[in-house]
Amino acid sequence: MSSRAGLICSLAALSWSCPTNCPEEEFDCRGVCVLEGSNGPQHCGFGELCHDCPEQPFPNTMGFCSDPSQGHCDFMCRSGFADCNGRRDDGCETTLWDDPANCGSCGNVCHGVCAGGACTTKVAEGESDPAGLAVSEAGIFWAARSGDSLQIRQGHTDGTAPTVVASVDAPRGEPVALAIAGNNLFWTTGSYLQPDGGGGAIYRLQLSGGGSAAQLAAAQDAPGALVALPDHVYWTNFGGGQVMRLVLDGGTAEEIASGQLHPRTLIEDEGQLYWVNEGADGGGGAVMSLHLDGRGAPVRISDDGTLSDGGTVPTASAPTAVGVVRTLPDPLATGFTARVVCWTDRAQPVIWATTGGAPFALTFPQAPWDPRQLIGGSETIYLLDTAAGALERLDRLYILGSPDYAPPFRLFSLWLPPMSSPVLAAMGGYGIGWIDGSNIWLR
Repeated sequence: MSSRAGLICSLAALSWSCPTNCPEEEFDCRGVCVLEGSNGPQHCGFGELCHDCPEQPFPNTMGFCSDPSQGHCDFMCRSGFADCNGRRDDGCETTLWDDPANCGSCGNVCHGVCAGGACTTKVAEGESDPAGLAVSEAGIFWAARSGDSLQIRQGHTDGTAPTVVASVDAPRGEPVALAIAGNNLFWTTGSYLQPDGGGGAIYRLQLSGGGSAAQLAAAQDAPGALVALPDHVYWTNFGGGQVMRLVLDGGTAEEIASGQLHPRTLIEDEGQLYWVNEGADGGGGAVMSLHLDGRGAPVRISDDGTLSDGGTVPTASAPTAVGVVRTLPDPLATGFTARVVCWTDRAQPVIWATTGGAPFALTFPQAPWDPRQLIGGSETIYLLDTAAGALERLDRLYILGSPDYAPPFRLFSLWLPPMSSPVLAAMGGYGIGWIDGSNIWLR
C-alpha cells in the first residue's frame, strides 16, 4: 500500500476510507492515482484532503495549491497581470503588458512604449552618422561623428539626453565598431592609414572609476570589426587586409593574419576567430577561421553549399556577416556543445551553416534580402536584414540534422517598432539595442 497512508487498511475497519495502493511516483487523490508533483489546482492535497481549488472571485486571478500538505488553496495572477497595490479585494488589478508605470513587472517605469510587457525606448534621435553599438549591464553605447571628431555616447532610459563619455580625433573611413569586456569599453576609429603615418586607432575607456580614453594602437589601416576579451583585443584592418591582436596592459599590436581581402565582421567562439572577407569586384569573398593565438594559417570554411532544392552554389560570393549558434549534438547531451557556424551572402538569400562539413542552407530563400548582421546564441540566431527592415530570429535549433529538426527553417521577425533604415543591432544584459537611421533604440 502507499506509504502515505501510514495505516494498514483492514476489511474489518469498514468506517475507514482505505487509501488507494498507488504505484511509485504517484499519490492518492480521493481514490485516484496522480503523478507526483501534480499538486496543481485540480489535485490540491493528498488522500481525503485532495480536492479541486475553486474559482477565485478576484479579478484576473486563478486558483493554485498554496499548501499541498494541508490541501490549502489561494489565488495567483493570470499571465500579464500583477497585484501591484497589495490589496486582496481587487485581485490582480494591474496589467503588465502595456502599462508604462508597470511595464513587465510592478514599478518598472517605461519612458518609451510599453507593449507585450517590454519597454522600447528611443534613447537618442538625430544622431550624426551613428555607428558601432555595444549593449551590456553598463548600458548602451555608440559612436557619432562631427567632422573629424568621433564621439562615444551613452544612452539612458529615463528620458534624459545622451552623455558623451569620450571624444577623439578620427578622420572618416570605414564604419567603427564598439565592444565591452568587463569594465572596459573598446572602439575602433575606421580611419585609413595616411602617408604621414597617421591613420586608424584602437581605444579603451574604463566605464567606472574615472579616467579618459587611452589609445592602445595607432597607424592602423581602416580598423573596423572588433572583439574584446578579458586579456586581449582583436580587430580587422579593412584597408590593410590584416587581422590584429593586442595583449592588454602593456602589449603592442601584432599581426596574426595578412593578405585578407577586405576583412570585417569579426567574432570569437571557444578559442576560434571567424571573419568575413568581403572581397572585391573580381571575387575573393570568403568566410575564414583562425585560432586565437594565431597559430597556423587562416582556414576558409565557406566551400560550395547545397540549397534546399539540391542545387550546389558558392556560399560566399558577397559575404556580409558571420555568427555561431550553440545547439545540442544529440538528445542525451547536456549543455550547448555543438558549434554551428553561420554566415550570410548577398548572392544567395539564405543563411548558410556548417558543423565542420560541407555548408548547407539553414533557411529557406527569403525576399527581400540585404543581410547585414548575424548574432548567434544558444539554439538561436538573429539576422538584421536591411531590405526587410527587420531584426529576424531563428530559434529552437535543438538537434540539427535529426528528422524533427532538419533544415531549412523559416525566419520570424521580432516585435520591434518598424525600421526605416536599420544599420546595426546589439544584444547584452541591458536588452536589445539598434540603430535605425539617425535614431538609437533600446528594448
